[in-house]
Amino acid sequence: MRRLSSVKHVAGIWGRFVARSPKAWAGAAVLAMIGSGGLGGCAHLGAPGGPAAPAGAASAPAAANVPVGTPAASAPGARPVAAPAPGQPPAFATVIKDAKQIPGTFTLWQKDDKVWIELAEKDFGAPLFLSPKLASGIGESGIFGGLMARGSSTVGRPQLVEFRRVHNLVQLIGRNTAFVAAAGTPAARAVQAGFSPSLIGSTPVASAPHPERKTVLIEANPLFLGDWLAIGAQLQRAYRQGYGFDGRNSAIVAVRGKPDVVVFEVQNHYATQSIASAQPGSPPGAPVPGTPDTLPDARSLFVKLHYSLSRLPAEPMAVRAADPRIGFFTSTVNDFGDDLARTPKKRFVNRWRLEKKDPAAAL
Repeated sequence: MRRLSSVKHVAGIWGRFVARSPKAWAGAAVLAMIGSGGLGGCAHLGAPGGPAAPAGAASAPAAANVPVGTPAASAPGARPVAAPAPGQPPAFATVIKDAKQIPGTFTLWQKDDKVWIELAEKDFGAPLFLSPKLASGIGESGIFGGLMARGSSTVGRPQLVEFRRVHNLVQLIGRNTAFVAAAGTPAARAVQAGFSPSLIGSTPVASAPHPERKTVLIEANPLFLGDWLAIGAQLQRAYRQGYGFDGRNSAIVAVRGKPDVVVFEVQNHYATQSIASAQPGSPPGAPVPGTPDTLPDARSLFVKLHYSLSRLPAEPMAVRAADPRIGFFTSTVNDFGDDLARTPKKRFVNRWRLEKKDPAAAL
């Protein structure tokens, strides 16, 4: 009887030890065999979840064999949800639980202040058009609501982008379209090696692949919550104050989806802790700090932004070369595909695709 009690005591310690650390299975098995008097005791060992009960003993509760951290089944007989492996994202259904689905060119999921984008394998590396707009501003210093971001700007301009996956990280990349060459040629490889794209934002993969669609989720907040348009720097130049982006008080406030576009409406907050003023003895003509005249408190302001993300049309528009004799808005491309050209620069007219909503209606 003393030997049987000793085996039960060691087996009980072993069950609690494995529940805390499943990796210690081998060491726990050795302890159990020593306590049972040798390898013959192996006949009494259960699965790694815990020891087998002796014949005639009451069965242990099922929850005792569930590893720590595994969600319990919601009903008797239901299959328990497996916990993700260390370092791996959670299951797709776990991430979007209680989230609202927003269909569009990408399926979006929204829950409280979080927004996720569902991406298929074909979505990585595909060209997309990202267009930022100012939905509201401060009424001065060029920050006016209703303006599109300037295409001539070196930051935050409308551009072609793509999603790039690097292991479990997804990057939103701004494509470098200013330097081109015919695809598959040595010149194209030289252009790719010589000119870099830009990183707009990055976010980790938020879920395991969907069981049927094989899509994954990424969180949109790290991609669109930031000062991509460099409005903070614009405020600093205009007023000589220490304005900066305040992420804690900024948020994605609305999301819309259509078959050809998704729109993220973001409210950015900019603030400065103090207001600088002109110092006595400053040299004549030195820049003098100022403040916006349109704010109730010059230390704080909001700018609402719209980011629209759309796929390129299946049928591209016809290219039209710019004529220097006529005024156009133009885009300049350095094309290295022609070795005989006097200059690689080519200028093209910016065109807008205006189509009738009802093709049968009169123009």
